[in-house]
Amino acid sequence: PATPDRDLEMRFVVAGDQPETSVMASPPRAGEAGHLALAIHPRLEVSDDETLAREVVIALDASSSMHGRSIELARAAALATLDGLRASDTFRVITFSDVVRALDSDALPATEANLARAREMVRGAIALGATEMVPGVQAALEPASDPARLRMVVLLSDGWIGNEAEVLRAIEGSLGQ
Repeated sequence: PATPDRDLEMRFVVAGDQPETSVMASPPRAGEAGHLALAIHPRLEVSDDETLAREVVIALDASSSMHGRSIELARAAALATLDGLRASDTFRVITFSDVVRALDSDALPATEANLARAREMVRGAIALGATEMVPGVQAALEPASDPARLRMVVLLSDGWIGNEAEVLRAIEGSLGQ
């Protein structure tokens, strides 16, 4: 068996006019439950009117452990996420270390003016302070501005924390809001 001590990166191309499905199954062994994985790959081209409106929350770890390449990669991922927003989407940007900062108190429409403000905030994020992930995660998971929107939280961090159990409890306590 492989030891899960590093990231596993998988890249594949999804294309086609119709959704594609695949199923992987493993039978039960020695009194243990079996497992089933179902993947549904959407069509390559989907019009905006066929998709749900989204609220995208970008939570960027700006603690001192992110100094150097980590903050550069996190900024790039945040900027790519902002570039992928549709006009029908809303978004929030949060940076956290020992202080939580938000672009705005509410989710903003993905207008060019709001996106420009968000890009400026992301580019200006400086890796400074202690990693206090719980307040950052709680801010990212605050109740959605519009429950009719599909909410997506993008957490960008190097993962250098020592209180994983506390972070997971905070996430579990926020689910379903």
